[in-house]
Amino acid sequence: MERRIVRYVYAASFWTLIGIIFALPSFSNGRGFLHPLLTSLAQWWSWGILAPVIVAVDEHLPFTSKQLGRRIIAHVALGAAFTTIFTYLMTLLRALMGIGPWDAMLNAHLLSGRARCSFGTGWSIY
Repeated sequence: MERRIVRYVYAASFWTLIGIIFALPSFSNGRGFLHPLLTSLAQWWSWGILAPVIVAVDEHLPFTSKQLGRRIIAHVALGAAFTTIFTYLMTLLRALMGIGPWDAMLNAHLLSGRARCSFGTGWSIY
């Protein structure tokens, strides 16, 4: 149990550090640092929450290590699914942090329009 807690602390620290690093360029825009920091943390904590799930799904794919092409094709499809989950998870975290509206979770257009750019970026991060 103690080892698991230590791993969670390390993982949370890692994803927080990534979030801080990616927020740094936004600090100079003159709008303060809290909103860009929280936005970045919501993004990277969402990936941090999903990372173990992605690894677990990969471990259960029915392909051997020699079937890399099939594994890549499977991950292209999985990328769309996980990026969709990521988008909703990030929207939830933003609402919990007070930097996004709660009703955004119910927005039928969350994955369309301007969000498509974010979806494409998310898919490439996946």
